[in-house]
Amino acid sequence: MKQRIALTILTVLLLCSLAPLSYPTSSVPDVIDEGTSGIERIVLTPDPDRIGSASPSASWDGEEQVRQTIADTHLGVFTVNGLQSDVEIPEVLTTIRADIALVLIDGDVGLWTGRVALTELPGIEVRAHIPPSGFLIQGHPQAIAAAAELSVVSAVHPLPLAFMVDHHVSDLLAEASTLSLDSTPSTAVQLSGWRLADLATPQDHVRLPGLMGDLDRTASQLLVNHRPIDTGRHLGILSLAEIATVAADPALAWLSLEPVIGIDNNVAVGHMRADDVSNYFVVGLNGSGHSITVADSGIDRDHGDFNGRIQHVESVIWGDSSTEDEHSGHGTHVACTVLGNGSRGGYAGVAPQATLRFQAMEDDSSGNFGGVSMDTLIRKGYEGNSHIHTNSWGTDGYYGEYTTSSEDTDSRTSRYDQFWSYDGMLVLVSAGNDGPNADTITPPATAKNAVAVGNHHNRGGGAPSNLADSSSRGPTDDGRIKPDVTAPGSWVRSCLSQDASDTGGSTWSSQWYIEYSGTSMAAPNAAGASVLIREYLMEVAGRPAPQGALIKGMLILGAEDTGARDIPNMNEGWGRVNLANSLLPGTDSGVWVDDRNTIRSGQTREYEFNLSRGNTPFKAVLTWSDYPGSTWSSTQLQNNLNMVVIAPDGTEYKGNDFANGRSTTGGDADDLNNVEVVL
Repeated sequence: MKQRIALTILTVLLLCSLAPLSYPTSSVPDVIDEGTSGIERIVLTPDPDRIGSASPSASWDGEEQVRQTIADTHLGVFTVNGLQSDVEIPEVLTTIRADIALVLIDGDVGLWTGRVALTELPGIEVRAHIPPSGFLIQGHPQAIAAAAELSVVSAVHPLPLAFMVDHHVSDLLAEASTLSLDSTPSTAVQLSGWRLADLATPQDHVRLPGLMGDLDRTASQLLVNHRPIDTGRHLGILSLAEIATVAADPALAWLSLEPVIGIDNNVAVGHMRADDVSNYFVVGLNGSGHSITVADSGIDRDHGDFNGRIQHVESVIWGDSSTEDEHSGHGTHVACTVLGNGSRGGYAGVAPQATLRFQAMEDDSSGNFGGVSMDTLIRKGYEGNSHIHTNSWGTDGYYGEYTTSSEDTDSRTSRYDQFWSYDGMLVLVSAGNDGPNADTITPPATAKNAVAVGNHHNRGGGAPSNLADSSSRGPTDDGRIKPDVTAPGSWVRSCLSQDASDTGGSTWSSQWYIEYSGTSMAAPNAAGASVLIREYLMEVAGRPAPQGALIKGMLILGAEDTGARDIPNMNEGWGRVNLANSLLPGTDSGVWVDDRNTIRSGQTREYEFNLSRGNTPFKAVLTWSDYPGSTWSSTQLQNNLNMVVIAPDGTEYKGNDFANGRSTTGGDADDLNNVEVVL
């Protein structure tokens, strides 16, 4: 939809035999047998000739595909005739909010053409694209009326206050309507302002001709225990009787419940003690010269395994300046999993020479994680010259949903991956520990551009091919593939905070180390691998400032199917991280990368490769950092890129059209995901 988008494509030729059609089960109870062997350590020797540049052999312009003239919103589907929905809206939220409207662009007209026409209207601000053909606009009612006169517009629909309110809040209002008139219930909420087109951060103020709003003033007046956590973001207690008042403020973009954040280590798992094993990935790289940001509980900065490599530590929650790790020691364990050097006893992290920026999120008095925006976390990491950001926590109760934290993640990463202006950013998030049921991924792991990491066994019988039963499963609510990959997460030994007072969830400990399980441990393993990929790309392959989308693509490129041959699936995504496959795919094989091209709406780019060996797997991965979706939409993909691989015999394979773990024919193009694979 956007006029220009950064495009990343990776292609690899693998000289290895195809996997058999089945393996033992991919999900087993989370127990460990005594005496079982660990994961073999993999040693890679960097080879600058293994990664080469790919350039399109041809490109041409065309027309966008014809779309349906509809908009899929969280309230239902808007057609030219109006809203089609079975969502029950509380009566107090049925009032029309006069400063916003939903515009439907004719399905035969390019979205970029439609957007330009709207932005040229005086007094109109285009707030969001709502796929496939909708735009949310804001302005004075007279300015909105002018949109209906545009030839590219099929319909302009008024919107109720409910459009600006999360369904969890609407449900509370519906329940409250049954209470007595004397009851005045309230709830903890988050108020979010609008994002401007050229600013990723939400804003407090609206200043349009004939229209003004001030979210900070509204929050200060109506919220009890008001806490401004960022520009355009406010937490506090709101009376349900005031929800309609807040929803009517022109400065309000979204009203939701205050996020309840939980760490993603699995305290329910138990096992018998096993021999110490060697964990993780070991390569001829160590992360030296590269920085990673960890947002977690707190940090024991005096632990010897950090060895003076902590670059910066700060508290990022409102009202608590402490950065200590006084409760479970979760943050220290996570950080050491990424980059501890093992000096206290041999449990080294994945990138043991990388430097650390740490963002402390835990309230020392309660042990709970405080509210903070992903926008702030990612922005501060990037401004500190850290281009990988890992998070081992999620928002409880919003399974599969695309929330403001998901939107923040996609907004920042899509901006920082614009290689013509920025140096790239990859965000990794633990998938959650609410498996094995489907639709249990917690935000912000539901963000399109994030790497959502599931948990496979780190040791024990069947490791690493067994997926932890507790690891959260996809899909997201709009049907996207999550998690993206899996990494070692069960029975991971890493640093013990010397200040930790509540380590009851551990399964083993010594003076300096402790063993935890969960996707909380898997995410930093994948993050450490990402640091090494970035180091490899920059210092071995000589590729400057790799995009986050490129590193994500490299993880998926090398990912190894576990259990039954059935990738992609909603249990493991594209498989478990395997750095050997990503960086050194095999003798006479290589990786070809194009991460410095852009593509416009309707444009096609063609690449040609001559295969020197037959009967060997060929894998192509297309990734891009998509522009943010929105909480108003029910589908989140903004730019729909499609990959087709044409074999020498003319057979066409579409991206993500798979059967039994391999590409097949006859399926439809993927219109949901911003990752496409042909294998």
